[in-house]
Amino acid sequence: MFQWQKVEKLAQPVTFIYRVDGGKHLGGGHILKAKILIDECRRRRLPFRFVVVIKEDALGIRHARRIHLPLRVMPDRLPRNKEPDWMIRQFPDLPRSVMVLDILDVGRAYVRRLRRAGARVITLENNGTSQNDAHVTVNALVSGIRNRKVITRGGRFLSGANYRVFHPDYSGSVRDQRIRRQVKKILISLGAGDVGNRAAQIAELLAARYPQTRVTCVLGPLQERRLKSSRPTVRYINSPPSLARLFRQADVAVLGGGGTLYEAALMGVPVISLALKPHQVRNIRFFQKAGTSLTAGLLNGRGIRRAVQLAGFLMKQYGLRDRMRRKGLLLCDGRGLERMVDLFQSEAKHVLANKKFNQ
Repeated sequence: MFQWQKVEKLAQPVTFIYRVDGGKHLGGGHILKAKILIDECRRRRLPFRFVVVIKEDALGIRHARRIHLPLRVMPDRLPRNKEPDWMIRQFPDLPRSVMVLDILDVGRAYVRRLRRAGARVITLENNGTSQNDAHVTVNALVSGIRNRKVITRGGRFLSGANYRVFHPDYSGSVRDQRIRRQVKKILISLGAGDVGNRAAQIAELLAARYPQTRVTCVLGPLQERRLKSSRPTVRYINSPPSLARLFRQADVAVLGGGGTLYEAALMGVPVISLALKPHQVRNIRFFQKAGTSLTAGLLNGRGIRRAVQLAGFLMKQYGLRDRMRRKGLLLCDGRGLERMVDLFQSEAKHVLANKKFNQ
């Protein structure tokens, strides 16, 4: 057993540099993931120091500061291939650090530059290519190889939805609850990327078409304005810490193409999915293939009309909803947060074994 008590006595703890993006174009899911992982490491009292590096995006920075992340802001105009050199200048103690990359399109040259500077590198896959030379690559996509550990290029490749990070509120969730034959509650959440309040538009359309059904609409963390519907069956909620309680109450959900699809699957909630951005199209198609979601396409006028139609169809199909629920429960076990923090500890041990650590 590794004695972390001895590490706590070191003059300098292991530094984790967490590179993440979020904001208008990417939403806030990756930023929230960083917050969940950092909070869990602190809860375990691990001797780690975190610095979150985010590109200069007004909405993303506001979200990160709102949840009290330790920020270092990167210039917005800095091209991707120049980012490693910027971070090397900002963090001269890379041999004492673990670099976590939770960004799109991480190439081999990017990772190799950081490794040559002495950093341990963990990449969190967002596109499934795995074309990099990190010490550890974690592909938590539903499209990844199902829950498998592979050694590749001298590093580890951890794949499957069991590595998905969930908010602690989802621990101990009731996973065997039966769904109701009659749909009474619909949950709508499109995340931080919904800057045009299109979730509210879907909520009002559903309430008008199905007046006996209660609709709960979650507004993203970047939405400042509080909304109130004239319809008694519609309720708006501004950015709760997690959706676990709302998923337990929902019969059907209309969701964006990000991390909430995994949360709905974990809770056994059938989903109609919409891609807020083109890079999410692949994700919603994989969830449809997995049998947990019906795809309405891109989030535009046509996609919104399609989502409302699919909601009506799904409300009448008890058998289909039950099959979607059962397939979702088999997708992942909800212990991804535990696995990821264990991985952080494992990589910190490599840093501590580096002779340069105490120099």
